[in-house]
Amino acid sequence: MKKIWNVAKKQRGARKRKEEKDYLKYIPWEAAIFLLIVGIYFGFILTYSLYYIHGFVTIEETEQLTAIYLSYKEAVTGLRIDVPAVVHFSDTEDKEIPSACSPYVNWNRLDEIQPGTAMHLRLHPHSHEILEMKINNEYILKFEDSQKYSWLETVLSLMITGFFYWIVIYIIIKIIRKEII
Repeated sequence: MKKIWNVAKKQRGARKRKEEKDYLKYIPWEAAIFLLIVGIYFGFILTYSLYYIHGFVTIEETEQLTAIYLSYKEAVTGLRIDVPAVVHFSDTEDKEIPSACSPYVNWNRLDEIQPGTAMHLRLHPHSHEILEMKINNEYILKFEDSQKYSWLETVLSLMITGFFYWIVIYIIIKIIRKEII
């Protein structure tokens, strides 16, 4: 009798586990539509950001600018935590130094610069971030060093973009298999 009871108990447990697995197999259509939209939107935004705004550029593609230096301010407040410094100029708008370039900037030399000094800059053609700073042939930030940050930023963006596109592919496969309820 005990043996029959144990078999029946195992069968009920197996049936319950199968029902739970079936429930996890199907995705509600509202969630599928939401995930599809979110995946496409963020995937597109990150792809655009990766290849257009922060993409690799050659030294010939950069914009050259000579500006009159006023000061710089480290950005420690607000939502823009990815920008360590904003450089202020008297004859043009403020320019940003990308956070990943921070280890390559000669901050001591930047502190010593007097306001009114002419500074030669190379800017990213799309984001207008500073990729090179130079005063009288003395580099504060070298172009080659600033391009090192692009590699890390690119790898990270590719991983995140891949995740969002994986969500889109997963939902499309679920739609094809008719596993959307």
